[in-house]
Amino acid sequence: MKEFMQLMKKGTLSFYGYSYSNLPKEVGNFSEWRIFVFFKRKNREVKLNNPQKWDYYSGYLNTPCDSKDIVFFDQDATKSISIGFP
Repeated sequence: MKEFMQLMKKGTLSFYGYSYSNLPKEVGNFSEWRIFVFFKRKNREVKLNNPQKWDYYSGYLNTPCDSKDIVFFDQDATKSISIGFP
């Protein structure tokens, strides 16, 4: 659990489909090199108050499990990465 909390505070994180105005306080500092937020284009507005790097994703091709320490998926992003599994 300690390792997870260290990654939350100091590691690189991706959030897919995050739709709240603030990131969780457990994330620690919000520098651009650590936090990446991706939004689905359909009917979503960017509500984040904190400046961080964000972009849009359009489906399973744009929802990679890349080299971030921790990746968070909302329900829609989870469905998009499970395409092709039996």
